[in-house]
Amino acid sequence: IEGENGSLLNVYSPFMMLAAKASRSGLSKNPSKSDLEKARKRFARDVAYYSDSKNHFQVKFSVSFYGNTPDFAKTYMAKIVGFGRGKEFELRTVKQLLDQEADQISGGQDGYNYEAINAYYFNFSDLEDLQEFTLVLESPKGPPLEFRMKNERLY
Repeated sequence: IEGENGSLLNVYSPFMMLAAKASRSGLSKNPSKSDLEKARKRFARDVAYYSDSKNHFQVKFSVSFYGNTPDFAKTYMAKIVGFGRGKEFELRTVKQLLDQEADQISGGQDGYNYEAINAYYFNFSDLEDLQEFTLVLESPKGPPLEFRMKNERLY
């Protein structure tokens, strides 16, 4: 999802992770019956894992964005503001990985000569009740960034 000033959001949900695992199955174009059976068992095991409510799955929001100092990204905090099941929600991250020193780039627009990637994690169980939501990144050192989405994009 594209945001302002060239920012880009990638979302990694448990469903996307399952699809990625399936795509890396390593099956040949003409697999043998035994290879198909092994792949089927592996996929069934993965589906069972991702279906088990005891596992605490998280959705990762990876944001690539630009700033005007090498340390701009480490001050951006995230929250999700959303609506679902008749009420409004405000969710905080359960984990975050903040780029401590952004990479310098040439030709950045509007004086934004540094690029960083931050990752923000939220519990999947908190997000699944939302119909639509906005990922909001805020910092005292820069303008807020917002990414709006409908929840069906996570599935």
